[in-house]
Amino acid sequence: MESCVYSWDKVSDLTTTEAKACLQAVIFAEDLRFREVSVESDALTVVNKFKSEELDRSTIGNTINEIKCKIQRFRYLAFKHIPGTANGVAYRLAVWGRQFDSPRFWVEEIPSEVGHLLSEDRNEG
Repeated sequence: MESCVYSWDKVSDLTTTEAKACLQAVIFAEDLRFREVSVESDALTVVNKFKSEELDRSTIGNTINEIKCKIQRFRYLAFKHIPGTANGVAYRLAVWGRQFDSPRFWVEEIPSEVGHLLSEDRNEG
């Protein structure tokens, strides 16, 4: 498992933010040379666009198409919709990550500052 947090300024809407987050997840996995990757998102519109074989001409089309160009570099790359109610850790992680000016990454572990978020999410779910 890998995770990262970014602070993005001047993002116009949540769909764009989610598409950029998925792109960053794919780039991160590619940099780590992972070959089997599953990206989870609570934005059904974004997930459906990844699964579509048509060229995307929407406002997030460039981001979607950039990710699609990277698919061949993986043995398995899937995009899964996770309902927002089941995505509490991701939401809390995003809020926590806003405090940083630069990205934060981790693989196979989580920072102690975030560990309690996972515990809270498990207790709620």
